[in-house]
Amino acid sequence: MADPHSSTDDGSLLIAGVGQAGCQMAAAFWARVCRDHQIDPDTGHSESGPTGRWDRLFSLVGTGSRDERYVPRCLFVDSDPRTADELKRKWRELLNPANFVTGEESSGNNFAVAFREVNDRLSSDIRDVLDREFRKPPAPTGFIVFQGFGGGSGSGLAAGLFEILKSYAPSAPILSVGVLPSSTVSTSVTEPYNSVFGIEAALRNVDLSLVFHNDLLLNLASTHWEIENPSMEHIDGLIADMVASITGPVRFDGQEQPATPLGAVLNDLAPHPDFPLATGTIFPLQSILRKNASIRTSGQILNHVLEKNLDLCPCTEGTILSLGLYGASRAGIPGYRTVNDAESTENEGIPHFAQLHLSAEPSPHSSICVVVNSSSIGQWLEELCDRFDQLWERKAFANWYLDAGMTEAEIENLRREVGFRVDRYRDI
Repeated sequence: MADPHSSTDDGSLLIAGVGQAGCQMAAAFWARVCRDHQIDPDTGHSESGPTGRWDRLFSLVGTGSRDERYVPRCLFVDSDPRTADELKRKWRELLNPANFVTGEESSGNNFAVAFREVNDRLSSDIRDVLDREFRKPPAPTGFIVFQGFGGGSGSGLAAGLFEILKSYAPSAPILSVGVLPSSTVSTSVTEPYNSVFGIEAALRNVDLSLVFHNDLLLNLASTHWEIENPSMEHIDGLIADMVASITGPVRFDGQEQPATPLGAVLNDLAPHPDFPLATGTIFPLQSILRKNASIRTSGQILNHVLEKNLDLCPCTEGTILSLGLYGASRAGIPGYRTVNDAESTENEGIPHFAQLHLSAEPSPHSSICVVVNSSSIGQWLEELCDRFDQLWERKAFANWYLDAGMTEAEIENLRREVGFRVDRYRDI
């Protein structure tokens, strides 16, 4: 078995799930990357030794091949213990139960309660987990935070966690992965408030916020993946596949270059600090190969996706600031080959282009993940602000937030900050 890489490596990550949706997405991500690295997600064991840069996400515990287990470097935070308890039972051999931090009851779908009250109660326990993880070499130098923007915990506790992470590693890159609530089916009347507050915290603290829309994910599952009656478990799986694809270059050495730190990936996708939002989609490579038998190489796939398949990805109608294409196989990632710009189609509308990472001879069972940062994302923010304004003009449910310690001036300032981003997107 290969020795872990040096503690001077700057690519180690800590993965956090916050709130019910965030914890479920994070668990799905761990199940996915375990398969990539040939680690059994049910036991934490690896029969022949893990592949790739496994030490960037896992700690090795135990001595001797029979006792060795690969434990995710993770943190799960929620105000309500029920989801955490379920995950601890399901993944009891994989996830360290000491890395779960929960309160005693729900935050009531209230950002203010989660951020001001629950966060204060849980912050000491959160820091205890981080202290343990930072004592393990190599210390984390990057973070991925899964969250649901519409929930109280997903928005409020995540906002508090961003501040804590910054206190441990001020310059470490942070990727947030968040889901916006459905515009047609609401699970809580306060979703617009929570989402605006949560988005503002992400924009202020992270290097890139990868944002997904529930409505579009459900459509993706049913159309491109032909899943009948897709559930939230299916949605979590698709998000996990996309984040696994994006982090593939971080977790595996390429055929032409070593594995890259998370910060380099995020810099490609968010080349301008005023626009740290992106979204994405994922579709089976088989759907391309079935219609185009002549496609065989990564370069040909890149050209085809740019020319024919951008309509599969949301938010490609406006000005594209950056575009990333990533490939992955559920059977594992044998090694990445970087396709450089010389092999790609010239696209004058794409001023910054993130390279395609895909196996040199892609398997038909691979997937293509497209990540786009464009001016169209501003429309999502604008729609969210409109829903916020419809409530705030009537001060509907405002007392829930005011009673939890927020002021009207603070609420209006947070809304104004998100509105500023909308204006910046309009100006592109």
